[in-house]
Amino acid sequence: MRSEVVESAEAREATKLHVLDTLAAVISGRVMPVGDSVARWLTTRRSEGRSSVVGEDRTQHPEEAAFVNAMCAHADESDDSHEPSRSHPGASIVPTAIAVAEHLGRSGPELLDAVALGYEACALMNWLTWSTAAERRRAHASPHGLGGLWGSAVTAGALHRFDDEQMRSLIAYTGQLAGGLATWLRDEHHVEKALVFSGSPAWHAVRAAELVAAGWPGVRDTFDGEFTYFTAFGREVEESALERASAARPIVEDTNIKKYCVGSPAQAAVQAAEELRADGLDTASVAAVRCCLPVDLAYIVDQRDMTNINVQYLVARTLVDGTCTFAAAHDEAGVHIPEVADVLRKTTLVADDTMEPIRQARLEVDLADGSTRSTTVFPVRGTKDDPMTRREVESKADDLLSTALSQPERTSVIDACREVDGHFIQRIGVALRAAGAHGEAGR
Repeated sequence: MRSEVVESAEAREATKLHVLDTLAAVISGRVMPVGDSVARWLTTRRSEGRSSVVGEDRTQHPEEAAFVNAMCAHADESDDSHEPSRSHPGASIVPTAIAVAEHLGRSGPELLDAVALGYEACALMNWLTWSTAAERRRAHASPHGLGGLWGSAVTAGALHRFDDEQMRSLIAYTGQLAGGLATWLRDEHHVEKALVFSGSPAWHAVRAAELVAAGWPGVRDTFDGEFTYFTAFGREVEESALERASAARPIVEDTNIKKYCVGSPAQAAVQAAEELRADGLDTASVAAVRCCLPVDLAYIVDQRDMTNINVQYLVARTLVDGTCTFAAAHDEAGVHIPEVADVLRKTTLVADDTMEPIRQARLEVDLADGSTRSTTVFPVRGTKDDPMTRREVESKADDLLSTALSQPERTSVIDACREVDGHFIQRIGVALRAAGAHGEAGR
């Protein structure tokens, strides 16, 4: 793992932004159906500990805290993603870091170091396991779950301050706990998907680290020999990934932060709708809307029951509103707003086999006068090729945090993620426990 990864000012700033972005996803996720599910599950647990759980007054054991917070982090489509490794690093790594840091009494700067290292491990392990993007997209085992697990395990190990032998044991137990099926693609409720992407990786990573911290020895060669972690998944280790990782920028700098809290394949389409409205498009004159997406992405967001993954609804709503907020993306009644319903009836999704399977979109709008307005979006705002500013990330965070926190509480979280000083862990714990007690959603 690169020792210099968190030494640059750029990497540390990026890590702070990803911590803030994930915290906002955790807290807003608590008011989502996934949040309700894990809250019901938590009532069956009787753990005790020093780690904060979103929306709960009582602190818990770090395993439960990491699990619940990670599930909430991917309760919808608000969390970050690293497209080259097909992973969602923050959703499991940041909750793991917070839970373990609280448990062990670590500092804010030490948490940042551990998070950045976790992002490195997340990408590297997926690159070592699958040699191409196409293989990762078609894998039966979920790269999202496996990358998140290894990233979270390295984060936990760093915060435990494990030596080399302990890290070998951590690798051994992490390998034994590895799992996650790509059947999440058929999940219509986003609960099992959250388990695969974030909940299970965080929980198993914390558990593996706890076993090693308790003195459990593990085998020293999980990655070497006749039977290894890689052969268990029917793969040959892709050793060239080591060179690729060492030559790359810090992974945390290249990880996407979503501008919009919608499914990744819909990001570009929503941005295109915003751009057309900003350019003066009048929805009253719309005759037809064609949303063109790559074939490999279109089916994921085609007429989905959840509005924040339904690209037709998201395009229609954004064309009407001029922007896409968290509330609008999750407004199940939004399809019945007369003006939105009118545009929605005229909106079709086109799966374009000439478009590369990357996050992009072309939006074509036929107008009543016979003319056509169109725009193509690539790269998407928030990706490494068009990154968001701190102001934009903080604005998004404030929007999400408003679902569960009062304005002073939101300001405290955002301010804490600017400095990440000696009081950072305490301030974040307070915010997590307060979530749900206040906020605009409960007023």
